Amino acid sequence: MTKILRTNVTTARKNLFLLVDQIINDDIKVILSKDGIKDQVIIQKLNVNYEVESKNDQLNVVRDTAGSIKTSGYNPNELNIAKELFIKSYFAIKTYKKKNGLK
Repeated sequence: MTKILRTNVTTARKNLFLLVDQIINDDIKVILSKDGIKDQVIIQKLNVNYEVESKNDQLNVVRDTAGSIKTSGYNPNELNIAKELFIKSYFAIKTYKKKNGLK
């Protein structure tokens, strides 16, 4: 069971590195509050499965998106930029779906 720690933003800021270590190592969830603000913020360890369908599928998507990145002139690293963009987008979508119970 995940432990919950409630603290205010000022205390969290003063102990940020210790707090991050606790979140990672002790699997705690931190709920932050700030005077004058009704909403609270939750900081917790992100448990994401980074498995991909297949390497060939990834490469095909990267090849399809090559040339679609807006740059100012020729960029010899365009394929690497496309790979990075694809991976970031892929994991953002996968995380969103998992968080919201979608398939």
